[in-house]
Formats: sequence, C-alpha cells, structure tokens
Amino acid sequence: ELVFSYMDQALFDFEPEEQREDFHDLEQSVRSVGEPLVSGFHPAAIADDLAVAGLELVEDIDDTQVLPRFDPRGATGLQTVEVSHITRARVPGRDAAVVA
Repeated sequence: ELVFSYMDQALFDFEPEEQREDFHDLEQSVRSVGEPLVSGFHPAAIADDLAVAGLELVEDIDDTQVLPRFDPRGATGLQTVEVSHITRARVPGRDAAVVA
C-alpha cells in the first residue's frame, strides 16, 4: 500500500492576493522544513488520478475524519488544517497482507 497526505487543489486555485492568511502561515511552516507546497489534488478526482498511475483508491479521509479517528481524546495535540487529506492506495488485486 501507498499512504500519503495531500492538500486540496482548491487551495492553490486562487490568485496569490486572494489566498487566505492561514495558507501563507502553513506554506511558510512546511517550507521551513524543506517541503514547499506547490500543488495538490482535487479530492473528487483522486481515484481517477491514482488509476492513471496503476493504483486503486482504498481510502481518502479529510481533516473532519482525522482527529476523531487518530486522536479522539485530544491526547497527542494533533492539529489539522481544513484542506488536507490522508489517502491509502494499492495495486489493484493485491491484498495489503500479501505485499511485503
């Protein structure tokens, strides 16, 4: 399986002067650790995008699902941004247990 996070492409579809201030804060934060935000994916098209690469979508969760699932009690201090997703994909016909 392949697991990755991505930002909703809608975040990048604005003119720079229209982008929200919190986007600039996030952009600066990730750039400071060597991971600049340059593009994203459209959540509605992620399954098709993965299929082009020979993968099938297993799961795509957004921030409304991340905290309840991974930190339901708020114990870790996990923080999310409203436009990020965590996605699981796999090679079609391959069970995760089979892939070493």
